[in-house]
Amino acid sequence: MAGKKLLIIAGILTLLATFIFSWGTFAFGKINYIYGVGGIYNVIDIFTKGTKYYRTRFQLPEWSIYVIAIVVIWLIASGPIQIIGRKSRKAGIIGSIIPLLIGIVIFLNLLGLPFLGGFIRILEVFGTSEPIIEGLIPLHIALPGRPEAFGVYLLIFSGILGLIGAKKNKSEY
Repeated sequence: MAGKKLLIIAGILTLLATFIFSWGTFAFGKINYIYGVGGIYNVIDIFTKGTKYYRTRFQLPEWSIYVIAIVVIWLIASGPIQIIGRKSRKAGIIGSIIPLLIGIVIFLNLLGLPFLGGFIRILEVFGTSEPIIEGLIPLHIALPGRPEAFGVYLLIFSGILGLIGAKKNKSEY
C-alpha cells in the first residue's frame, strides 16, 4: 500500500515540477525560465518548423534533435506514467527515470560543471522567455546564492520517490 501512495505522490510532484515550478534561469538575450513548458514549446517548434533551425542552433545532427524531442515528450508524460505505476511496477520505474535524469543534468549544468560539454544545450531546450502568467507560472523560487531554483530539486525528488514507490510496489504483489 505504501508503494502505491508514494507513486501517486511522485506523479503529482512530477506534474508540479514540470508545469508549475521553474528549474532555474539563464540569460540568452533576456531572462529565460527553464521548466517543462519551455520543452513543450520547443518540441512543437521541432515538428512545425522542422529540424533545420534546431540543427543550426544546437549544432547537432538531425537524429539527435528527434532524440531530444522524445526525451521531452517522455518527461511531459512522466507524471501520469508514475501515477499509473501504482498498478504496474514497470510503469512506475519508466515514469521515474527521466525526471530524475533530467533533474540531475539540469542541476549539474546550472552549477556550470565543465565536463558536461554539449549537455549545456539542454538548458536551451527547456528554456523559454515567455512566462505563462508573469510571476506565477513558472513559479520561480530562487535559492539564495544558487543558480538553480526549487523546481529542479522537486523534479529530482519526484524521480527518487517514484523509484522507491516502484520498489515497494513490487513487494505488495
